[in-house]
Amino acid sequence: MPETKHAGPPAQRQTSGPARAGDPVEAQLARQIAELTDKVGTPEADYALASLRVLEEDWARHALGVDKSGTLASQARRCVESRAPLDGLERALPHASRAVQWQWALGSFATGAGEGLAIMAEVRQLETALAWLHAGIAQHDPGRATRHVAEARRIAREVRDDSNGSGRYCAASLHALEALLAGLGEAAGAPPQRH
Repeated sequence: MPETKHAGPPAQRQTSGPARAGDPVEAQLARQIAELTDKVGTPEADYALASLRVLEEDWARHALGVDKSGTLASQARRCVESRAPLDGLERALPHASRAVQWQWALGSFATGAGEGLAIMAEVRQLETALAWLHAGIAQHDPGRATRHVAEARRIAREVRDDSNGSGRYCAASLHALEALLAGLGEAAGAPPQRH
């Protein structure tokens, strides 16, 4: 596993946040996440972490109104490029972030270098989705653009600079993201970034 700093797993008792009133899908996801969160720290932790990662990713997809085809990164990119509504991007962001954290935590159960690299490739895909969501929010909200552009750039740099090359599969998406961020950064008055 690479020596990259990360946020670590969400707190064991942390829930995924409240489900929107009247949304049965979110209510079901919230129940499943609460049940699995209780299993983190038990002998079933590896199963719980993998399931939590999938459920958080599913919640992000639900918030964006997309299906399970393709990676979350490709779906987030399509949503941002088609200017999906701000509320969906904002609702997806914390779930994509927690999916990243659960996937990082799952890495502690890797039994070999190959498994560790596969887990890190998934981390980098999820981080790419997270960067796209930050860019999408910046695109909609000039008042928060500087902060979201900076965070998207930070995440993209981390993915791109992965010492084990786990982010190489995200290169095309990151190139498109950086082009979008350059325009958003200039609109927000941020200096251009050199890559």
